[in-house]
Amino acid sequence: GLSFDVYLDAKAEYARLNEDYEDSGERALAFAEWADGQNVSAEQAQIMRDTLAPLSGNMRKLTENGLDLDAASEIDDALENLGDGASSADRYLAIAELPISEAEKDMALEGIMSDSAYEKFRRAADAGIDAYDYCSFLEAISYYSGDGRQDRIWAYIDNMPISKAQKDALHLAAGYKESTLEKAPWNR
Repeated sequence: GLSFDVYLDAKAEYARLNEDYEDSGERALAFAEWADGQNVSAEQAQIMRDTLAPLSGNMRKLTENGLDLDAASEIDDALENLGDGASSADRYLAIAELPISEAEKDMALEGIMSDSAYEKFRRAADAGIDAYDYCSFLEAISYYSGDGRQDRIWAYIDNMPISKAQKDALHLAAGYKESTLEKAPWNR
């Protein structure tokens, strides 16, 4: 728990930040940074953040997945800059293009992807495909539709300079069943 004096200090800092920031997200981030800089345990800093200024939206998801505030803020900014009309593939690629580690990209993608989308990403990552190549692939195939979509996706995958196992992982990531793998050009 928190001592009463620490709680009062936190309340006073939040009141000060409330005057400085109109945007609740910016206020919550500033308070989280302040709380993390205090001479308290990580657990106590978390209690202060959760009690007085909980993070919301992407910031909450990203920090819950283990990203520190700086990385989460950088990722959140990149996603916000995309605007409301961004597709899922656009959002994934924005993360993959950031100059952060593969581990941070993995945590961020886990935070914003659905469980099934993240499971497909993990399968591809376990096959050796990095986040950028995977997200670039999703972005590219998002424009394919209609008759011949599968053939165009297969041609795209087949032309990639990757192993058969990696091609199989992308085939599955594209939403095709394992039972159709034998028909793919790289498996014939």
